[in-house]
Amino acid sequence: MGPVASVLPVLGFGFSSMLGSRTPAPNVTMQVLANRPQEEAAIREAQQRAQEARELAEHIRQEAREERQYARQRLEAAEEASRRAREEAHRVITEMLEAEKAASRARAEAEAAAQGARADATRLAEQATQECERAR
Repeated sequence: MGPVASVLPVLGFGFSSMLGSRTPAPNVTMQVLANRPQEEAAIREAQQRAQEARELAEHIRQEAREERQYARQRLEAAEEASRRAREEAHRVITEMLEAEKAASRARAEAEAAAQGARADATRLAEQATQECERAR
């Protein structure tokens, strides 16, 4: 018996189909009819499981969408915090540089004033010395 002939009884066709008759063999027909409620129950159960699997898959997809959205929001918040921190750091650095420049200018002015005061003091001391010598 070839592969097709071995499948035919399972499909409901007996060996009589090999002889050209398309009617199922009586014993196979009764067996198929007897198995029909079990097959229908198995089909319903398979359909129910498939539906549950689809619902579970949709639930998982929804959770994944929510997780991606939450991650996106966290990323955006982190980027915003990073941007603000960079701006604040830039502001602080700029203020420090300006303070250093101001301190440098003040130091230069103070040194110039001190040098001028020393020069003035030296000049006044020389004048005083000269006046003392004239007065003698």
